[in-house]
Amino acid sequence: MDSDHDSIRLVLEAWMLPAEWLAMGGEQCNDCSTCIASEFAFAKAYPDTVDKTFKGHWETWFNQTHVDQFVELGLNTVRIPLGYWLVEDLVDRSTEYYPRGGLSQLVRFTFRGTEHIIKGTNVTANAHISANATASLSSSSQLPEIFNADVRDAISKAIPILLKLGAQLPAIDLFKFSLSSRKREPLTTNFMDVNWQYNNPSNPVDAAIGAQIYDNHLYYSGDSADLNLPGPEWALPTQFDATDDFLYKWADAQKRAYSQGAGWIFWNFKVENSELAGNLSRQWSYLDGVKLGFLTKDPSKLNDPNVCDPYITTA
Repeated sequence: MDSDHDSIRLVLEAWMLPAEWLAMGGEQCNDCSTCIASEFAFAKAYPDTVDKTFKGHWETWFNQTHVDQFVELGLNTVRIPLGYWLVEDLVDRSTEYYPRGGLSQLVRFTFRGTEHIIKGTNVTANAHISANATASLSSSSQLPEIFNADVRDAISKAIPILLKLGAQLPAIDLFKFSLSSRKREPLTTNFMDVNWQYNNPSNPVDAAIGAQIYDNHLYYSGDSADLNLPGPEWALPTQFDATDDFLYKWADAQKRAYSQGAGWIFWNFKVENSELAGNLSRQWSYLDGVKLGFLTKDPSKLNDPNVCDPYITTA
């Protein structure tokens, strides 16, 4: 993997789009558990309109224009973070509150109207929040422990999602393959690794049937990560006000390091550009990073291949 846009995103984080979130009816507060600051809280507050509101968000947040940009930039991997509530039969509507319609959006993203992604790019469905799993969202603390081991095992194998996809897709789409290569790429499942799982965690590796990838969030702005895991998710945030000159080097240094292993995934293809968002996109948006020159148009290249030479010593 050379690059990825992380968000044709079906797990919404309100800080990524502060103005749109407020316009949708969401709220901002210091303690996100006390206001409408998550999908969970939003769906609970607006049960009659949440589905329509989120449909409007999904269909404007990502569209064919973005697909064309990905193709132009030569991205070879697309990761789509998913919540378990995408499979609506798993949701207990008396205690859990999420928008409906995400699965049809997943179909739209990957099969209908976005053919460039399927034909030229590896698509990875990322089980970003499984049942009984934790994540960096305020709604994670509200996930009830209602799923027994058998249900969790079924989720980890992605059976419900595959069945639902099968019900919504024509057979020709399910069995589509490249006429030039006469073969299909295997399905790759993507999970937060065992260290992110919640409450007596199960290990996704135990459910592996074929290829698996594990999320490794590597942010020097505050988070920690297991450096032994391949394919880190990263971006350009820092713990200080970074100059443009620094961000050129910062982007190159990270790409150089991660490309020596299994590759890398940039955390998200965009964040909101608005007065309320301020300078957020400068360090968190892949498309803006390319526009500003911090990230090269060809994801396999560096602005300065020798960026780390002054810091490397040899015996």
